[in-house]
Amino acid sequence: MGKVLEKLPYTPLTALGKNFDYLAEETLPDELKWFEDDSSLNIPRSFKRKTSSRGWSFQKGSHLFNLNVVRDDKGTWFRMNIHTELRGREIECALESANLFKTHRTALKGLMNRMFGSGGAE
Repeated sequence: MGKVLEKLPYTPLTALGKNFDYLAEETLPDELKWFEDDSSLNIPRSFKRKTSSRGWSFQKGSHLFNLNVVRDDKGTWFRMNIHTELRGREIECALESANLFKTHRTALKGLMNRMFGSGGAE
């Protein structure tokens, strides 16, 4: 990223973010069976579903927490992002973002382990 920034005359940095991906390759747990129910969509049977997804976004002050759950042929992906608006507080926000990510990453890993057992990918 440093090389990209050097080549651009002005690149406003407005936010920092951290990403975390967890792939659960096991069978879909009962709590997520609604991913498989597309009967209300009235899609012709000749079409096969490629992916299913659902996303949520929550805000607390300058922090945005995004969680997306995606079901595809590899398994179920849990994708999390902590996004922190800078607003002239670059160093303070970077530290806050890193600490929040660490906290939420640990909580998400615990949830994934309870649902699918140990394992997963980052």
